[in-house]
Amino acid sequence: MKFESLLARRYISAQKRHSVFTVCSIIIAVALITMLCSCYTTMQGILREACYESQPYHVMFYSVTKNQAAAISHMNQVESVNLIENPDGTYQAQVMFGEYIENHWEYLAKTVRELKLNAVVNYPIEVEGIEVNDELMERDLINLNGRYQLTQSIALLFVFLIFFVLALRLVIDTAFEVSSKEREKQFGVLQCFGATPKQIVRILTIEGMILSAAGVPLGVGSGLLLGYAGYRAVLSSGVAEAYLKNAEIEKIVHFHINPWLTLGGAVIGLGWVFFSAYGTGMRIIKKSPIQAITARSNTVKKVKKRTLLSLLFGWKGKIASRNARRNPKRFAVTVLSLMLSLTMFASVSSIFNVVQENIESAFAMYDSFGKYEVEFSAGFLPDEEKSPTAYETGLKLLDESGYFKNISHYVFTFGSYSEIENPIQVNIFFVNRYNFDRLFSDTPEFSYDALSKTDGCIAVNIPEEVLPADAKTLTVDTFIRRAITEAEYNKGIADPEEAKNYQKWSDVDRNGKKTGETLYYTQKNEPVEYTVAGRFNQPEPPETAIAYIPHDRMLVFTEDQWANGMYSRFGDQLFGTVASFQLINDSDYDAALHWLKEHSDRISFDEEEDNLYAVRKQIRTTLSAVSIGLNFLMLMITLIAVVNMVNIVSTGILNRKQELAAMQCVGMTRGQMYGMTVIECLQFTLWSAIAASIFCALLISCTQTMMATVGLSEVGDKMIMPVGVPIAKVWLASMAVLLCALAASMIPLRRMQEEPLVEQIRAVE
Repeated sequence: MKFESLLARRYISAQKRHSVFTVCSIIIAVALITMLCSCYTTMQGILREACYESQPYHVMFYSVTKNQAAAISHMNQVESVNLIENPDGTYQAQVMFGEYIENHWEYLAKTVRELKLNAVVNYPIEVEGIEVNDELMERDLINLNGRYQLTQSIALLFVFLIFFVLALRLVIDTAFEVSSKEREKQFGVLQCFGATPKQIVRILTIEGMILSAAGVPLGVGSGLLLGYAGYRAVLSSGVAEAYLKNAEIEKIVHFHINPWLTLGGAVIGLGWVFFSAYGTGMRIIKKSPIQAITARSNTVKKVKKRTLLSLLFGWKGKIASRNARRNPKRFAVTVLSLMLSLTMFASVSSIFNVVQENIESAFAMYDSFGKYEVEFSAGFLPDEEKSPTAYETGLKLLDESGYFKNISHYVFTFGSYSEIENPIQVNIFFVNRYNFDRLFSDTPEFSYDALSKTDGCIAVNIPEEVLPADAKTLTVDTFIRRAITEAEYNKGIADPEEAKNYQKWSDVDRNGKKTGETLYYTQKNEPVEYTVAGRFNQPEPPETAIAYIPHDRMLVFTEDQWANGMYSRFGDQLFGTVASFQLINDSDYDAALHWLKEHSDRISFDEEEDNLYAVRKQIRTTLSAVSIGLNFLMLMITLIAVVNMVNIVSTGILNRKQELAAMQCVGMTRGQMYGMTVIECLQFTLWSAIAASIFCALLISCTQTMMATVGLSEVGDKMIMPVGVPIAKVWLASMAVLLCALAASMIPLRRMQEEPLVEQIRAVE
């Protein structure tokens, strides 16, 4: 062993460049595995802490005595009992278990019977006096279902890791391949002097152990740092603030490290090092000493005389294609790895963009005035005089608060055409300036201020048969309500035909509050003539949008007209008022909520019903967090592909040192050699890009066919992007990979050019 160890140490010391290259490959492999494990552990840890924060117990007994609580705490499986006193002198016992319970419902039923607790456990028929936090028990592996779910999640993680592990194996294997190829002649000479095949394998094994001693710990540390960086990046999206309060974030959200998973990642990396060492060692000892010294096979393989590259680039393309076909297995593996990386990058990023656009379009609603986004909605409470313009006070407060923008408000009522046989509903809106601009922003002939100075309206989406082009007025049956006396009410209801137009409100006011009085009204449709100042046909909203009344027929007035007395046309009718608005700055969210609550006397705002901002923020931040996570995933996929590509290309250059020097001796110029190298890099990326483009097209086509087969073709048309989108990303990513490959080939090639041709041909270390 001393002989093998001495040779391994001397080679590592003499060939610092190859040693650093191999150590970096080990670091990359172990770091990526460790990062995935730390991300998984952190996600599981945060979910567990969030579950515990909401219900800090596995089981809670609602009503127990102190003696019963003491008896519970002395049970073998119980870890702790927290008591909270009830008003009647009993206690709530919050129990945490510390040991596995195979069937917790049988265990609880037995506990209730033995301790005579004030509870009933007959799951699933009857459960009273007790509350079970099943999710926390599962996350703490207290019951069988928890162990099953842990096994399932780890299995899914393993399947997810398998792709990376197989790809990372190529990274480490290529590093050892570079090292072993450089020393084939040395190993051949050693065998000529009596070294056995086992000693050759031991040399590579000891070399792998020495390199792993540096690479594995650095890889684990780098992986943890990379995982923490991803954790901080996800938090920067604000996803924690969207779901948790600030006080909860400090308790729940932390970076978690599982020593066993971390150790598992290190062991996997170390295992691949030994597999690569043994694999390369076995490939070397299969050669005879003469073959190893001459670095030449006894057989000659036939290659194609005509290839695509030779047709495109001439003799340089022919040589480049023949170099790739010397080792068709490695060429195929590299193209396959790069193809999968390009496909995953293009398809995953494109699908996420489509999903994000569809989710955002769901919030891009179209109401009667065009596109809008709702974050908050509110109503306005009338003042003591019950004025028809009472909403103005609350609307002015919103405008002057400094927290909100795009305040949409209108007063509305309904009517119907009276001239036609089948009356059609028409909506009468008195809109503020913001809604007016939304509706008529593309039609400068309509002005809010100009319309406010008239008693007319703009007819929107009114058909020609109802409102001819030369018509100046339109008569509409308008819903009118007027206050009457009790005597008028009694007289009106005496006529059966008129009784339906009379209404009595007992003991309530307009807000539904008790007042101790009874109000009487007449309410019916009465013909009202409206002056038409202009007409407008609103374009239909897109099919992907959520649209309210897309073919709405409206008579549009301004709120200035309403405030100037036009409300008198409608008698004592109570009109609906609707307001929606958006937050100016996200950082003012808490202050804006506090402001709305402070002005509840003027603005009717229900935080649960009227606050869509919180939902939108959760969706936006979740998408942002998912985007960051996908970017990290894309980074890992890209890193694996690029490292494999760089290793393959650099290995091809280093292993052909003598050949390239000999070609220069027979007349190849440096420019021609660089051109041949560019073609070699191009063939990897070209075939990978073509394969990835075909795969993406097939993926989208098969998805659309499947969705059409199950009757979801309309959904598929909205969700599936055009084929050109992922294909364009494939070729853009291929250009980036090509640049990396060119850099990886040109750097060692330039270093080789610094040596004399004689030294390159001799290849003496």
